[in-house]
Amino acid sequence: MRRISIFALVFLIAGVLHAQQNPWMGDSFQRDLDTLSYDATKSDIVPECITFVSSQLTWNNMPDAASEFKNALRLKYDLTNVDSIRWGFRLATAGTDSAEIWPEYSNNQSTWHTLADTLSINSAGTIYASWTALPAGAKGDKYIRFKGHNGDGAADPDFRLLNIQLK
Repeated sequence: MRRISIFALVFLIAGVLHAQQNPWMGDSFQRDLDTLSYDATKSDIVPECITFVSSQLTWNNMPDAASEFKNALRLKYDLTNVDSIRWGFRLATAGTDSAEIWPEYSNNQSTWHTLADTLSINSAGTIYASWTALPAGAKGDKYIRFKGHNGDGAADPDFRLLNIQLK
């Protein structure tokens, strides 16, 4: 009777498995891989996030008249491939009962247009707008800022997060 070593037995079994066209090895695996496809839709895409405030930023003495938030908090962002937008914030200290804020976009930082819905900042907490279609004029490389109104010149809304989500 002949004895076979354990190593020879392992190699023999591996060869038999490979010869049987194991789907995880050899040509059949590559053929299956070549035929795989996936049709991504916009709902499959993880939203991008533009963060304006990520820690703490207080709007000292928010005025009644429509004013730019913090007077220079602007970012430039390419919205060419964006279809939907929502935005929101986390507010530690609320503004007045009628205080509101909203995002705007511009081509040249002179003429501004509303980018998304206005949200009230009259109570502390986390608030997000619903997803809405990006305005047609907002497509392209744009400047973005926030504007607000209806403060009383004394209240100090305290933001802990302010961002825009895009997809």
